[in-house]
Amino acid sequence: MKTSGERRSAARSLALGTLLFLPSGALLGGCHHGPELSESADQLRADTRAMLSSGAARLGPPGARPRVLLDALRPCAGGRARRLFRAEVPLRPSADREVLLDQATDLSLSTITARGYRLEAPPRGRSRRVFTMTHDVPAVTVTVRLRSGRRPAMRLDASTPCLATS
Repeated sequence: MKTSGERRSAARSLALGTLLFLPSGALLGGCHHGPELSESADQLRADTRAMLSSGAARLGPPGARPRVLLDALRPCAGGRARRLFRAEVPLRPSADREVLLDQATDLSLSTITARGYRLEAPPRGRSRRVFTMTHDVPAVTVTVRLRSGRRPAMRLDASTPCLATS
């Protein structure tokens, strides 16, 4: 049977060993030094897909489908990278161009704000309308460009900042 001094000594040794083990175990398990590109790229893909499909279904001509113009990974300094995405969906022509732009603006804003984005500046323009929305975590920026006229369209330019690739 151990004396109380031996039990305290054993308890101190166990506690010290646990303290020494946890930091090294945490280091071996990997440290997270900030957001990674995969998180922001996943957010970008999900949110642009939602906006484009909603725009095509509610404001596009019958059978309208989004067209991807750019989906690229671009290198940045320090071994980091950023995702760039551009796509467009045609909108139904309308006799009243401003009404079409108002409808497309409302749809875009409601879809993207419901996904956690905030408006950087109010939409502007009469025959063309542009506004930018940002999502903080994970970081994504989406610029919406709406065009009326003979070939009305909704165009999205989305990007992530330069982030670690894993």
